[in-house]
Amino acid sequence: MRRPPHHQWDGRLNLPLTGGAYISAEDLRAALRSLGDLLDGPFGTVARGLFLSSSTAMRQRNQLGDDTRPIRAAEEILGHARRNGQLGEAEVLPRVVNLGFRLVFLHFLTHEAVPDQATVDELVDAIWLPALMAAAPP
Repeated sequence: MRRPPHHQWDGRLNLPLTGGAYISAEDLRAALRSLGDLLDGPFGTVARGLFLSSSTAMRQRNQLGDDTRPIRAAEEILGHARRNGQLGEAEVLPRVVNLGFRLVFLHFLTHEAVPDQATVDELVDAIWLPALMAAAPP
């Protein structure tokens, strides 16, 4: 569903968290698909334009955003996993928490399109989920 151009995203994805034996790969995929939907609309056009019009030094410094704070949607998924014993209590660095979102945004910028489902599956299964599990094993 496309959002109207005036929509302001508050960082929440309102995901129906599924849970399971581990952090749910489906929850992570749903979060990345939601980001893809956002980038596939007017927000993505503006974000790409701002990124491409900024100076090279600024792009290098801010290419993947602020990794000092976790993205709220990722925090929600990790919080759910912790409450269900699927993820340990060890601190997960914001850079690891945000990894999946950053990879989708980088794909969007470099390929000028949101990643397809096979790419999202690969990002979750081969990179993001293993990184999260390694950072805070149950």
